[in-house]
Parts: sequence; structure tokens; C-alpha cells
Amino acid sequence: MLLMQRLKRLLRSSGPVLTVAIIAVNVIVFLIMAVSDNTDVYGAYRFGAIWYDDVTGGEWWRLLTACFLHFGFLHLAGNMFSLFAVGSVTEKNGRRIIWLIAYFAGGVGGGLVSMLAGHAQGADAVSAGASGCICSLVGLYIAELVFDRGGFSFDKLVRPLIAVAILLFSGSGDPQTDLTAHAAGLIIGAITGLAAGLFVPHRRYGGI
Repeated sequence: MLLMQRLKRLLRSSGPVLTVAIIAVNVIVFLIMAVSDNTDVYGAYRFGAIWYDDVTGGEWWRLLTACFLHFGFLHLAGNMFSLFAVGSVTEKNGRRIIWLIAYFAGGVGGGLVSMLAGHAQGADAVSAGASGCICSLVGLYIAELVFDRGGFSFDKLVRPLIAVAILLFSGSGDPQTDLTAHAAGLIIGAITGLAAGLFVPHRRYGGI
């Protein structure tokens, strides 16, 4: 009972508690992978990364577990810096359910779209990472600015733009960077933000 009360109090705080918690989970998972020498593509697969044959064969949970897996330290660091940049802005007290829906819908949906697109082109690949989730948060934020009574201003886009820049820069030298998952996540987040703005009472974002 006391634990539940503390959890409720934590979730009502104004800080980015979910953002920090998800970053912590990603780091812990990566440390477990590193200790067991599983930070390469094959290791990520063993831990639950996306692979077309396995997902379509019934292992749908891979679409979710892949959101917490990364191929090496640079992949993890780029995604976690991006997540904090955009998550600390988009996560708002009273709207955390919407935030979670956007985060995981973008990750799962982006992974699914990328997997199907790759298979259709005959380019099946093991995929993982939180970039689809992060791009979904960017889409959520941009869409919800439409309903911000404070009006649009460039300064409100600074951190989301930084997040996108880090994602693009960290993956610029990697031919396996999943731009399809990025784009799908962005679109899913935008749809979530527009739906939330239409049906859920909106609180003003204010400046960054």
C-alpha cells in the first residue's frame, strides 16, 4: 500500500520520471547484454530483437522487447541522449498515459512497418533500438503544438530538433540505420498527438 502511494506521488511529480525510468531500463538491459558479451547483432537477436520469420511465426513480443535493445554503446548513447532531449519536454504531469501510448506505439509500430517493408524488398534484417519510440515523441510534440494556446514559436522546437539531429548524426555512418522505423514512428506519434488534442483536455506547453 505504501509502495503504491509513493508510486502515485512520483507519477504526479512535474519531472520527467518516465523518461528517466525508461533510460534506466535501457541502460540496465545494455549492461546485462555487455556482461554476457551480447552487444552485437546476434546477441541482440538472442535477447529479443526483431526478425521477420520469428515475429510472423508467433513471437510478436519481439516488437516490444526490441525497443529496449541496442547494437553497441554508440547506438545506446545516441538514442538515450535523444530520448532525454525530447522526453523531458514531452512528458507532462496529467498526460503521461498519452506519452506512454505514443512511445510504445511508435516503437512497436515503427518496428513492424520497417520489418514488413524490408521483407517486401527482400532485405530482411535483425532490427532493434528505441529510435522509433523517440521519433514518435517528436511527432507527438509537434502535433500537440497545434492545440497549444500559447501559439507556435521556434523555441518550442529546439529540443525535439536536437533529438532528431542526434538520431541522424549517430546513425549517419551506419548503413543499417532504420529510416523507415524513424518515419513510421514520427507519423504514429503525430497521429497520437492529434487524437489527444481532439479528445483529451489539453494543458498549455509553454516555452522550453
